[in-house]
Amino acid sequence: MLKQKQINRIEVIIDYQFQNTEKAFLWEALQMTTPTQPSFDGRSTKGGNKKFAILGDAVMAVVVAEHWFSKKDSLTANWAQLHSARLSNDYLKQVASKHNLVNYTERPPNGFGEKSAATLLEAIIGAVYLDSNRDMDAVRRAMIALGFSEVLNEPDHSTKLRDLVQEIREELER
Repeated sequence: MLKQKQINRIEVIIDYQFQNTEKAFLWEALQMTTPTQPSFDGRSTKGGNKKFAILGDAVMAVVVAEHWFSKKDSLTANWAQLHSARLSNDYLKQVASKHNLVNYTERPPNGFGEKSAATLLEAIIGAVYLDSNRDMDAVRRAMIALGFSEVLNEPDHSTKLRDLVQEIREELER
């Protein structure tokens, strides 16, 4: 079972405090494989975090598409380029790796596959969406905290500070 310390670290990384006292949505999102517990908080966890990842993928696309659509000079070609560059599994894997997100999961017995880190990131965003009562601003803030500020053209002054605090905490724990 995930430790509270791991869950707290994820909350710091994504700059979102889960409202559910059991952190059920985040717990499910961090399940890379089917956990030994077949259900949690009344929901089946049979597929690990896949359902959360599918939801997170769609929600992230909406956040980026809304930003793209709001630009007066946006073209369809720009969307295709933006989508393939910043919502691809390869890019999501890079973002997840930058924050070492896989270190906070229940590890699958056969290790992580090529898409696991991207799936994990999508699942965490899906958990934020559900926990926040479908608040797209909460999702947007979590994405910015993860480093999507470039995509959303938002200044992200907190990421560097948060990264520094995280490094200091990890050093102190060693």
